Amino acid sequence: MTTTISDSQPTQLHSGFPTELPADITFIIFSYLDQQDCLNCMAVCRAWYDIVPHCAQLAWESVRFHPRDFAAHHQRREKCLGSHVKTVVLDSFLEQQLYDMMQQLLDWGCAEIHSLEITNSSTAMDQDMFLRQLESLSAKMKQLKVTKHNSNIPLLHILGACPRLTHFTFQPTIQSYTTHAMYDQEPVTARMLSPTIQFSTVQYLFLDALMDKQQRLEPVLRRCPNLRYLVCLKSTACTSIRHQTNAVPICSYTTTTVHLDELLYWCPRIVHFEANCGYRILDKCYDGWPVEEAATEETGLRSILVCEEHGVDRIAPHLIRNQHSLRELSLGEHELFPRNLINWSPIFGILYLNNLQTLVCDMIHFDTASMVTLLNHCPVLHTLIVETAELVVEQSQLKQLDIKPHLRTFHGFYLFDRDPCTLLLVKHFPGLERLILWDNVLDLSKTLRYLPEVKHMELHNIRYIGQGQDDPMSFYESKLESIQMGNATYAPMLWIATIPTLERISIAVDEYLCAGQVDNLCHFARLLAGTVVEELELLFVARVPFAALQALGDLPLLKRVVVTGPQRNRNSRMDMDKSGLVQMLRSSTSMVHVSCNKMVVTDGLKVYSPDEVVSVINSELPWYTVSINQYDSAKASYSIRITRK
Repeated sequence: MTTTISDSQPTQLHSGFPTELPADITFIIFSYLDQQDCLNCMAVCRAWYDIVPHCAQLAWESVRFHPRDFAAHHQRREKCLGSHVKTVVLDSFLEQQLYDMMQQLLDWGCAEIHSLEITNSSTAMDQDMFLRQLESLSAKMKQLKVTKHNSNIPLLHILGACPRLTHFTFQPTIQSYTTHAMYDQEPVTARMLSPTIQFSTVQYLFLDALMDKQQRLEPVLRRCPNLRYLVCLKSTACTSIRHQTNAVPICSYTTTTVHLDELLYWCPRIVHFEANCGYRILDKCYDGWPVEEAATEETGLRSILVCEEHGVDRIAPHLIRNQHSLRELSLGEHELFPRNLINWSPIFGILYLNNLQTLVCDMIHFDTASMVTLLNHCPVLHTLIVETAELVVEQSQLKQLDIKPHLRTFHGFYLFDRDPCTLLLVKHFPGLERLILWDNVLDLSKTLRYLPEVKHMELHNIRYIGQGQDDPMSFYESKLESIQMGNATYAPMLWIATIPTLERISIAVDEYLCAGQVDNLCHFARLLAGTVVEELELLFVARVPFAALQALGDLPLLKRVVVTGPQRNRNSRMDMDKSGLVQMLRSSTSMVHVSCNKMVVTDGLKVYSPDEVVSVINSELPWYTVSINQYDSAKASYSIRITRK
C-alpha cells in the first residue's frame, strides 16, 4: 500500500474483514505487516487504527529514529510503540535532541528496552542529563552501544546507571581525537559513585578509544569480575589517527591497554582478549559480539589477539598456559610503536595448540622451521593468515609440513616474492576453500589442481609462471566460484575465463601492460561463454569495443556488469562503444544492472554527451532506466548507471 494519507486519526468506522473474521485469524494476518504497512493500514479506518498496533507488535520490536522522524508528529507511529519495543537505535541527534528523544521514548511507554544504540551523536555539554535519561531507560537494558560518538563519556557512571547491562560498546569517531589525552579522564559529573560498586553483570566490553590504562581502563576492569570478552583499541582506528594532519602524539601511550596478567587477576573468567589488533576473526558475532552464552563454565583463554607492544615476555606465558584452550590467536606488529624485531621462533617451537582454529601472524618475525613446527602442532586449524616481509623461505623445511585437511582459508602476504614456493605450501592444504595471495609467485593451473575444493580466490600483484595450458583439465575439474585479481595482465585473464564454474569475476587490469590490447579483451569476453558468470567487474579499462560488449550480452546468466576507466592518469577516460552498449542491453535476457565509471560513450569519432546517452537508452531500450551519477566537465567523462525496470 502506497496511498498518501494524513497523520490524523481516521474518523470513518469500516466494517471490513477485521470485524468479521475470528480474532485469532485477524491477528495472524496483521502480524505479517512491516512498519510502513502498519502505518498505511491504520489510516484506512478507525477499526484498523485500533486493531493494527495490537496485532503487529512484532514489527515494532526493533525501531530506528532519526531527527527527521522526531521532528514530524506521527500519531499512528506513536500508537504502535510501547513496552513491546526491545531494540532502539538513535541516529544523528544533536545533544539536546538526543535527550528529548530519550524522554519521548519513556512517554511512549518504551520502558522495557533491551538494546539501545546511540550513533553519530554527542553528550559533551550535559553528561548528567545523559546519565539521568539513560538510567530511566535502563530497567531491562542489557546492551548499550555508543558508536561514532563525538565526545567523551563517563564510563564508570554509565555502567553504574545500567544495573542489568551485559554488553557495552564505546567507539568514538576518528575526528573526535582533537587533543592529546582527550579520553584519559572521566568527564566531570555531579554524580557520586560508590568506591565499592561492582558491575557484576557486565560480560562484554568493546572500548575502541585511545585512553590511558591506569586512569580509565583499570578502574572499569577492576569492577567487572564476570567479564568474559574484552576488545579495546583496534589498530585500524589507531592507524587512522596517526595519519591525521593534527595527529595525537601517540608515542607517549606506552600503556594504552592492560596486560594479560593484570586482566586475569581482575577478571578471572575472561575468555577473549583483543587489544591493538586489526583482525576481527570471531566466527559467530551478534552486533560485533559472539552469540555464544557467556555463562559457559569452560575455563582458560579461548582468544588472544594482541600486538608486540604487550611484550613477548608477558604474552608467551599465557600462550603456554592456555595452549590447550586457545581457539584463536593473532600476533601482530603494532604500527603505532617503533618496530621491534622480536623473534617468535622459540615460542612457536614449543606450543601445542590442539584446539586452535584461527592463526594470524601479522608482520612478526619467525623462521620457516618454527612456523612449520607450529602448524604441525595445530591439527584442527581452519584459518591461517600470514603476512611478513622478513621471512626467508626454506623449501626443505616446507617439505616437513603435515597435510592440513581442516584448513579452509589461507591468506598469504609477501611470502614468496622471490622463490616459487607457493605450490609447495598449498599442496598441503587439500581442503582449502578460500585462497588470498598478495605479492607472490603462482602457477595458476597447478594451484587449482592441488586445491580441488577452492571456491574463492583473491590474487593481487601476482607474478604468474607457467602457461596455464599444460594441464587444462585442472580448470575444468575446478569448483572455483569467484575470483578477484589485482594488477592483472590478459594472459591469466584468458586462463580463468575457461573455468566453467565461475559465477563472480572481479579484475583490476594492469593499465600499462594491457594498454591497447583490445583484441585480448574481446577474446576474454568470448571465452566467458563457457562459464556460468553472473557478476563481472573490470577495473581500469581504457576501451570497451563493440565485440566485447556483444559477447557479454550473449552470456545467458550475466546479471551485473561494472566497468571503470583508467586510474593512474587522471586525465584519461574509458571509451565505450555506443552500438555495443545498446546491443549488450538489447540481447541480454538476464541483465539487471550496468555501472560504468570514468567513461564516455562513443560511436566512431562521435562522443556522446550524458544527455544524449540518456536519450538513446530511453528511446531504444525503454525497459531500462538510466541515470548520470557523476559528470566531470574538465575531462568530459561521466559515470552512468543502468538498471532494468
